[in-house]
Amino acid sequence: MIARNDVIRKGLIYLFVAVVILLASAMAYRMAFYPGSNLAPLIMLFIFSLLIVYRPIIGMAIYLVFYPMVPASGDVNFIKTAMLALTLLLLCIWIYHNLKTRQIYVAFKRYKYMYLFFSYLLFSIILGQYNNFSIMDWARDISSLLNLLLIPVLVEYLDERKNHWLIYLIFIPMALGIFQNILLLLDIYGIPLTGFINVVPIRFNIFHPSWVFAIGAAMYLQKAPPRRAVWLYFALAGLVVTFLTPGRTIWVTTVTIAGLILFFLSKHRKQAIILIVVASAAMGFFIVRGMGSSPYGQLQTIRFYKIIEYQKDISIQNRINEAQQAGQLFYSSPVWGVGFGFQYHFWRFITGKGYGYMDTNYTHNDIINIAAKGGLVGLLFFGLMIAWFYRMLVKNKNIEGTQLITKWAMVGLIILTSALITGLSTPIFQSRTSMFGMFFILSLGLGYKPPVKD
Repeated sequence: MIARNDVIRKGLIYLFVAVVILLASAMAYRMAFYPGSNLAPLIMLFIFSLLIVYRPIIGMAIYLVFYPMVPASGDVNFIKTAMLALTLLLLCIWIYHNLKTRQIYVAFKRYKYMYLFFSYLLFSIILGQYNNFSIMDWARDISSLLNLLLIPVLVEYLDERKNHWLIYLIFIPMALGIFQNILLLLDIYGIPLTGFINVVPIRFNIFHPSWVFAIGAAMYLQKAPPRRAVWLYFALAGLVVTFLTPGRTIWVTTVTIAGLILFFLSKHRKQAIILIVVASAAMGFFIVRGMGSSPYGQLQTIRFYKIIEYQKDISIQNRINEAQQAGQLFYSSPVWGVGFGFQYHFWRFITGKGYGYMDTNYTHNDIINIAAKGGLVGLLFFGLMIAWFYRMLVKNKNIEGTQLITKWAMVGLIILTSALITGLSTPIFQSRTSMFGMFFILSLGLGYKPPVKD
């Protein structure tokens, strides 16, 4: 039987401990959440860091879910800083794991061309001292390319059957997002289907519509699991978004994608031809018939006719002007370039303001941008990295059998080629969301292995 004195003594001790915990919690809460305090985000960051170090795959899941939600602004904020820290943390954990298992040499040797290109990017920090840009300018400029650094990390996770759930973190939000995007675009035509959709925090900004078409069409034609109907949805949804979206680049890129599917999927040439014919016929119908009498439809019709009379198109002239000015920068320093982080000072037409100067760290041409900022050396290292991607994807594509990795390798080849073509007109390698999509697809093409039935 417990003595009464012991009950009182232990009760007082527990009460004292409870009061101390209560006071400490209240004090921590007030310090963390009072107006103007920056302590709460730091506490959350510390907790998540410990959790990620303990279970690194949680960090990869956080990266896949939240990276597309980072606001596309030019300012550096807490969210962008946290994502940069997460990228470096995941990379460091991967390096430590390979050091621990004595596989670091093999891992770095496989991705040597990619790391060679990123090593050269560090040289731009020195060039910044001569061309008057800061380390923050450099960090903002290469932030989109940092996605590629995590390809080895995701490939290693996808190599294990138990981690295949990671792909659903991308494709489920993407499927919902493209459906939402279709409803929002239909609203332009006066079809009020949005309603509660506007308040759902999902936006279709992970993949270019032509990439959605490429994924759906290529996987559908290859009869990839889980079900062909799923991939048919992506193919048709990509086409619908293309036809509803104002902007010529999306239309041209989708037709280009259809041609690439025909080129790479030679075993399914008839099906690919049908897809191309359907896409071309729909585009021709809208060009000839017009997009209707609404202001949106008239604008779309005018923009398509301006493809022929491009000399009068301000948008095209701006891009030509940017390419010329970036070319002049390349000639000023053809070997090393002016450095990643350099701010362009373009004289161009700015919507709502007229002609004037615009400071920006990107141009509409990816290849010229790399040549101007990285010079011939940077362009060489970039070319070696892209060639390595092609070589590895072709190797995986040619694996005998019907393994799923061969199908994703095919998608990777199509999208990588499309990105190089589209990058001559619209920035892909300078876009954070586009490079996120590239990182994910290339990782699947380089390392996804199908589940093995027991």
